[in-house]
Amino acid sequence: MKLGQNIAIYRKEAGLTQEQLAEKCEVSRQAVTKWEKRRSKIKSCILPLYLYGNNDFMGRR
Repeated sequence: MKLGQNIAIYRKEAGLTQEQLAEKCEVSRQAVTKWEKRRSKIKSCILPLYLYGNNDFMGRR
């Protein structure tokens, strides 16, 4: 599975829309779309979501 696909999966598991994830990462919704479709480099703020899953990223345990 590709990183972009994983971002989409974890984002959805966290109950986030692309817009909400964009707000958390201080980027546009279009940037999130590009990450998920592997059309641009991924901002480092997304790594906690990818590496630790949705609970850590959402601040819940």
